[in-house]
Amino acid sequence: MLGSSQSRADGVLLDGRRVTGQYEPVSDAEHGDEAGYQGWFQPHPSVDPPGWVDGAPTSGHDQSCALCGSAEVALVHPLEASLVTHRQYGKGHRLPTFWALCQSCEDLYQDRADVQIVEIMKSSAGWFWDFDDDVSERIQKQIAVFRRADKGARLLDD
Repeated sequence: MLGSSQSRADGVLLDGRRVTGQYEPVSDAEHGDEAGYQGWFQPHPSVDPPGWVDGAPTSGHDQSCALCGSAEVALVHPLEASLVTHRQYGKGHRLPTFWALCQSCEDLYQDRADVQIVEIMKSSAGWFWDFDDDVSERIQKQIAVFRRADKGARLLDD
């Protein structure tokens, strides 16, 4: 039996809402419980704006490090769109199409120094947490999804 948020073939959810994109169900069991997938309404593919390639900027102008918030970004990591969806506290979330990192955070990321990365993210103004559960749900899970969806680092032009 379909749940209330599942789609019928005609693009209308059983609760009456209309679907504007494509429903792409993804199995949680297929990828383990660490970050978990969910079905997501994917928009139709868009064209990259000028100065962007593969859903990510080629310049660090107006970018900040996704981990520490520094404006001195050095690399960009385009993310695979089909791998960025996940659940936090049972609700659907998704990462953006890329994460930019400063050289210091890139070094920690490449060394898989997740304990240090978590501490940096906890002290950054861009990451919100109040309780230990928040660290797991809002920070560690984001790192896991980032690693899973990462297409590899590219140097930024400036």
